[in-house]
Amino acid sequence: MKITKTVYLVATKAARWMDEDYHYSLFDFPPFANYIAISEQEITFDVPDDFDYVNAQVDILKAEKSKIEADAYIKTQNIQEQIEGILAIEVDTENSI
Repeated sequence: MKITKTVYLVATKAARWMDEDYHYSLFDFPPFANYIAISEQEITFDVPDDFDYVNAQVDILKAEKSKIEADAYIKTQNIQEQIEGILAIEVDTENSI
C-alpha cells in the first residue's frame, strides 16, 4: 500500500542544553507557533501490505511492560537487601550484648 503525505521540514530554537542552535523536525501538518517552515514536500511511503498496527502497538507495550517489571524487580531486590542488612545488624547487636 502506498501513502502520500505532504510533510514540512520545520525549525525551532533549540533548548539551551542541546548542542545545536536549532531543532529540526518533520510534521505532517502545517507548522504552528514557534515552528518555522523550511521546506514542504509531498512524499510517498510504501507501507507493507501485511502491516498490522494493533499487533505492532501491543508488542511495543509488552516490551515497555517487561522493562518496567525488570526495573521494579531490581529496585525491590535492592530494598530487600537493605531490609536484610538492617535486620542482620539488629540481630548482631542483640547477640553481642
